[in-house]
Amino acid sequence: MAAVLIALCAMLLEAGQPPTCLSKQLPSDGRRATTPAIKGVELYSWRTRDGTMRFSLLWGTNRLKTEAEVKSPTCALSAPQVKAALSRLAEGEHVFWIRDPSECPSCSLPGPEVVAELAAHASQVGITIETNPDEAGR
Repeated sequence: MAAVLIALCAMLLEAGQPPTCLSKQLPSDGRRATTPAIKGVELYSWRTRDGTMRFSLLWGTNRLKTEAEVKSPTCALSAPQVKAALSRLAEGEHVFWIRDPSECPSCSLPGPEVVAELAAHASQVGITIETNPDEAGR
């Protein structure tokens, strides 16, 4: 199993895609992932220089992500693309919206209407978005 994971990571790195980039690893044929991720999924959002909001979905890990991982051009998604990616996550998935400056200094939440839209969509597809892991269950 470890050899398979190492080979997958090597393949992703060769393709210029960080191994933590989740959105490009989800089924692309409309199917959903079958089981939730062991350590959940992390959602990042930031505003580009031209004011556009971008998002990335990364596998949950026990380490802080680098800015290069979070903002990798191969992982960056628009709001409609992140909604589509959320729809392909396993039912029951937990998504942690990272907004702590110590974890991602240049990340920020979009306007309240976009936050509400993504949260409503997540609820419709059976996943949970938490804006602060310490607030889980509240």
